[in-house]
Amino acid sequence: MIWNGWGYNSNYDELNIVPSLEYEINDFEFYISYNRKQFLPQGTFDNEIGSGVSYGELPYNISLAFDWYHSFATDGSFFEFSLGTEINPVQHLTIQPAIVLGINENYISDGHDGTNHLSLQLDGEYELARNFNLLGNLAYNIAIDSDPATYAGDASLKSFIWGGIGFEILF
Repeated sequence: MIWNGWGYNSNYDELNIVPSLEYEINDFEFYISYNRKQFLPQGTFDNEIGSGVSYGELPYNISLAFDWYHSFATDGSFFEFSLGTEINPVQHLTIQPAIVLGINENYISDGHDGTNHLSLQLDGEYELARNFNLLGNLAYNIAIDSDPATYAGDASLKSFIWGGIGFEILF
């Protein structure tokens, strides 16, 4: 996967190149990944590894997931726990509402360790053609225990709305 995110009316531009391996065993999905993160305006980078597991056979089509990311630049980790579901209201359209809890353990080295944020997310995918999808997401991030007076890294830990659009090509 190649992903680029930038902030409107800000000096934020992040490029991610993420090869990953994914596999399924019964009702579990596992992945492991490497992420080369380039922060373009600053000319800095980070190398990150990640892994995760999800279980998708809970009642009401609910899935439970756990993800772990480790930054080599900060020698810290970030954990996410999520609950979500998948809805197919019409042919070729998939909507995925989810709730995600994030926990910082020195991943944001100058931020507080512990519970970081709660995110309410809505992802969508529409199949435009075979192996070509339009993607969209909208989320509300709720900051937890932000203390910028004590931790400089918490200055950017705020409650905010974010979203994005993109395209996916499947091989």
